[in-house]
Amino acid sequence: MGFFSDLFLGDKCKFCGNRSLNDDLHHKTFSFQMRYCNSCKRLGIYGEIPRCYRCGTPQTSYGQNEYNVWLPKCPKCGYIWDDD
Repeated sequence: MGFFSDLFLGDKCKFCGNRSLNDDLHHKTFSFQMRYCNSCKRLGIYGEIPRCYRCGTPQTSYGQNEYNVWLPKCPKCGYIWDDD
């Protein structure tokens, strides 16, 4: 039943387990998706977590760039992910 639940109801939130994730916040296709959960009000990275360009740490925090877009941020050095 888990396969069909994922297929028809969508992915589970990794924080609360509910299936109330919003669509991807990015308009491009990346190796990850940033999704917002309507029930627990948290933002999460789904898919391949990007690594920091500067120190190589997985970017598991979140930050806004100069255009107020939420992107992955390095918890160690503070570098915000860039798609260039």
